[in-house]
Amino acid sequence: MSRAQSPLQGRMIFNVGARRSGTFWLQRIVTAHPDVGAVGSETHLFSHGIAPLAERFHHAALGSGQVGTTFIEREALLDALRGFCDAVFGPMLEQGRTRLAERTPLHALHTGLIGDIYPDARIVHIIRDGRDVVRSLLAQQWGPENVADGAREWRAAIESARAGAAESDRYLEVRYEDLHADPAGRIPELYRWLELPVDDAILESVLAVAKVERNLDPNRTPAGAGKWRGVLTPADLAAFEDVAGDLLYGLGYERLEAHGSRPRAGLRARLRRGAAAPAAVGCKAPGGDVEAQRHLDALLDAFHTAPERAGALLGDGARVRVVDGTHERAAGGEGARELLVGALREDAALRGRQLRGDVHPEPPLFTVMLRYDTPEGEADRVLVARLDGDRVQELALYRPEVQA
Repeated sequence: MSRAQSPLQGRMIFNVGARRSGTFWLQRIVTAHPDVGAVGSETHLFSHGIAPLAERFHHAALGSGQVGTTFIEREALLDALRGFCDAVFGPMLEQGRTRLAERTPLHALHTGLIGDIYPDARIVHIIRDGRDVVRSLLAQQWGPENVADGAREWRAAIESARAGAAESDRYLEVRYEDLHADPAGRIPELYRWLELPVDDAILESVLAVAKVERNLDPNRTPAGAGKWRGVLTPADLAAFEDVAGDLLYGLGYERLEAHGSRPRAGLRARLRRGAAAPAAVGCKAPGGDVEAQRHLDALLDAFHTAPERAGALLGDGARVRVVDGTHERAAGGEGARELLVGALREDAALRGRQLRGDVHPEPPLFTVMLRYDTPEGEADRVLVARLDGDRVQELALYRPEVQA
């Protein structure tokens, strides 16, 4: 199937930007529109999947002796990659939605590849003052080691995104500071560019979403512009300017002084100091929610592909409940494994096409609402699981239409 025949023709929106530039906020604004569905998380599909795969092919000559790559016509490769990506994204487009938005910051480095595979898609690139980006990056446990490294990351994201989309009329740059200062004026402009209808009711609903701050720094620093001035020292600012000052000021950002002081601890340590406090009072460590989601996904994967592996993920002393209609079965220990594996083996619905899979996380507790398309019609399943590390300690599976 060619790209022109894609079922997602004209439907994809890709939100990109340097890390800590506001891509998550942008995604929430775009997907707050009633016509737009959301890809549930950062996919890294192009950065970690498609880009390395595409490097395994060349378009020179059938008889080329290149080692580690093989020949394919460029258009054939792009059509095949489009088919593969459509197979990934297609099921995520909910009924009643006309568009689907994906957000991965690292995809700013691959706008050219995205544009080749999805020439009919829209790419929205959010740009934020690099000094604020670096301040926020250094506050993260996974962030760069110093200002210069953060500045290089910010510069690479912006320059790569621009270079990859240089010839495209379906690429838009959105300034974080402008959107934050005037959401009521800027959001309708964004929607109109995306060819999405907007009226007073839609705008009111979207503004309510936009004003709720999410994905903050470990120290819960409020969103906004210019926070770097009270944190970066003159030496930090000089280090940033050495790497990316020309780009920063070329983008129109003001030349301002840094007012931060450097007491006993350095910038990175000071920014991250508050992040260690929650662990001391028993809260989840940074990244704990991500790990918990991975363990839940491993369980769900086993549900669909390997019931025995699902049973092996139960912890010692775990308890399992299976509720079919009004009939309930429960067991613990080895009996729990037998009960779960048996229920999964007999459940044909789990081998149907998944129509929806909504995850409601409150780690260590997860609730998952599942719906499948089966030969007998649609079937719903509800899973409630309590995790302890990579093991499941409590699990309840509800199958409302199954009669015992």
